[in-house]
Amino acid sequence: MLRFVLPLLSVSLFLNALAAGGAEKPEKFRYQGEGITFELTAAGHATASYLGPRNQRRVNVVVIRGEQNDLRVDPAASPYALDIKISDSDDFTIAAQSGSGHFVDQSWGRETTAVPLSLEKHQRDVAELSSFANSLQEQVKPRLGKSTFSQWLWVVDEIVDLLRYTDDQSKISPSIDDYDPKAAAAYRIVVAIKKKVAFGVVFEHSSLSSSTYKSTGQFLYSIITCNHGTCASSSTMSTKCSATFTQSTLDGYASDLLCDFYGWPYLVHVCNNDTRAEYLSIKNRSRGTWSSCSTPRLYAPPCD
Repeated sequence: MLRFVLPLLSVSLFLNALAAGGAEKPEKFRYQGEGITFELTAAGHATASYLGPRNQRRVNVVVIRGEQNDLRVDPAASPYALDIKISDSDDFTIAAQSGSGHFVDQSWGRETTAVPLSLEKHQRDVAELSSFANSLQEQVKPRLGKSTFSQWLWVVDEIVDLLRYTDDQSKISPSIDDYDPKAAAAYRIVVAIKKKVAFGVVFEHSSLSSSTYKSTGQFLYSIITCNHGTCASSSTMSTKCSATFTQSTLDGYASDLLCDFYGWPYLVHVCNNDTRAEYLSIKNRSRGTWSSCSTPRLYAPPCD
C-alpha cells in the first residue's frame, strides 16, 4: 500500500508548490500545431516556421524586437519596433522589415541583394504566405492570448500584416511592355510611400515599401520600413504615391538610412525625412541622400 501512497504524496506536494507560487513563469511561449511552429521569448523576440502542404518546404520567420516607438507621435503604432525577416526554404529573403529604419542585424540588408538559386522553388514558397498568415491567426494567436505572454499578441499581428502584404506584392506584375531580354536592366523595383495621420491631427507619419521583381515579372522580395512608427505593410496606412525603377543589379540601399543624427539642430526626428532619404537612395542608387534630412518634413514626401 505504501508504494501507492508515496507517489500520491509527491503529486500532492507538487500541486501545493504550484498553488503557493513555486512555479516560475516560463521563459518562452512555444506552440507546435498543424504545419506550424511558433516560439516567443519574454523579451519579445520570436521565430515561426510553416510547412507548406503542397510542396513540403518550410517558410521561416525571424523577429527581433528593437527600441520603443514614440506612441505620442503615432498612438496606433506597435509598442516596440520590430525587425522581421521572412525566408524561403533555401534561406533566401522573401521580405525584410526594418522597424527603426535600419536593421538590428545589418546582414539582413545585404542578404536582399542575393537572387534565389531556384526561382521556381522561391515562387512556390512565396505562394504559402497567405496560408502561413492564416495559421498564425487561427492557431497561434488564440493560444498566445490565453497564456502569460498575452502582452505580445501584437507581435503576431505584425507578422501577419507583413505576410499578407508581401503576398499581395508578389501578385503584382510590373509592366513589362518595354522589356528587352538583351537589355542590361534585369530588375524592376516598385516603390510605394505610405502615410497616415500623426499626432491625431493634420501632420503625417510615413514609411516605405520597396518590392523587387525580375524584368520577366517574377517576384523576388520586399523591403518594408517603419521609421519608428506604423510600418508600410500595415492596413492602416494609405498610399501617397508610387514609382517603378529598372536596374541591372540589386542593391539594399533602403535598409540603413535613418535621419536621426541629422535632425539634431531641431532636437527632433521626423519619419518623413527618413522616407524621403529611403526613396532617393533607391531612385539614385546612392547612400548620399543625407541632405533630405536637414529640415523636418511634416508630411509624407512625394515620389519625384
